[in-house]
Amino acid sequence: EILTSLTGSPYFPGGLGQYVAPAGEFLVFEDGPSVDVRLQWVSYRDASDQCSLSRIWGGIHPSFDDIPGRLMGQIIGPQVWELGLSHFTGEAQPRAPSLESHENLMKALPSPKEAKKCPGDFNGDGRVDHNDVN
Repeated sequence: EILTSLTGSPYFPGGLGQYVAPAGEFLVFEDGPSVDVRLQWVSYRDASDQCSLSRIWGGIHPSFDDIPGRLMGQIIGPQVWELGLSHFTGEAQPRAPSLESHENLMKALPSPKEAKKCPGDFNGDGRVDHNDVN
């Protein structure tokens, strides 16, 4: 979303973005790839989707966070863009961060049948947030 706002288009310049992972030089924690790998995308969202999926397939990130993270990004991304622009235009005003205005974003939603405990809700308050890691 941010790159689309920045460039004015959801597509890579020239209609195609690509990255080449050279054989034997790309991975840090193991050997590979065994041949050059060329990744190509038409849109910034395509690249983002592949990035998200690769982290799941690589065992780096749990799959149950992927869709909620993308949905939060669709809400937060435009807000970050506007805040960033306000700093460049000189319109930004100093302010103290407030979590109260975002309380509803982090509340667990019960299922229609029966509320289930979320695996990330370690303190049992019905939300997954910073309090679960303290």
